[in-house]
Amino acid sequence: AGIFFHHILVHYEIQGIKEFQIVQKTKDKIIVFIVKNEKENTDDINRFISLIKKNVGEKVEVELEYVSSIKPTPTGKLMHVISKLNKLDLATGKYDFGD
Repeated sequence: AGIFFHHILVHYEIQGIKEFQIVQKTKDKIIVFIVKNEKENTDDINRFISLIKKNVGEKVEVELEYVSSIKPTPTGKLMHVISKLNKLDLATGKYDFGD
């Protein structure tokens, strides 16, 4: 999924974003964290958010939050998409769907 959203940046030549991370908190809400770069362009960022909405569905609320940095994983990689959904509870064998 992260590659798909990164492809949007490249394919649509969106300039104003240095890094981004999309976190799905619930089945109908995602938060897009953006680190702006020196080419910051509000129109490009709005277009990026619109393209995300088009691909996740208009019923999903998309919240935008600007941050100064995005913490990498312990191996130093940036995770573009993090889902807080469908976490398997090993004790019960049931999934938590974030409701």
